[in-house]
Amino acid sequence: MYAIEIPIEPRAMARPRFGKGKTYTSKADVSHKAVMVFHLRKFWGNHAPLEGPLTVSVTFFMPMPPSWAKKKKEVMNSHPHTSKPDCDNLAKSVMDAGNGILWKDDAVIADLRVCKTWAKTGSILIEISEEYIEWMP
Repeated sequence: MYAIEIPIEPRAMARPRFGKGKTYTSKADVSHKAVMVFHLRKFWGNHAPLEGPLTVSVTFFMPMPPSWAKKKKEVMNSHPHTSKPDCDNLAKSVMDAGNGILWKDDAVIADLRVCKTWAKTGSILIEISEEYIEWMP
């Protein structure tokens, strides 16, 4: 099992925009992905990408708003994050950043588990297992 923590505030990947016969990705998305790729390459080194099937668990630690009172922050720490952004949009940014680095292609991920939780600071924890866990009969 591999565990990678990326010290970056989670960000949902926006949908690409189309115009003048081209597809555009926002500068913020490009920048966020570049930071994630930097950290993934630093962790992974020269290892070959995994070929699967893989079980991947991604935990998004969502930073609490600075406007919250200290007491509310203490209560909400580690509680489920149930507001926007959606889990699937957050996961997409990680899956794309890991392509060609952690895994050959995100298609080799057979089991994906995503969790959002409140935290004092934002980060992303990626856990990868090469053992596919059958959970369906």
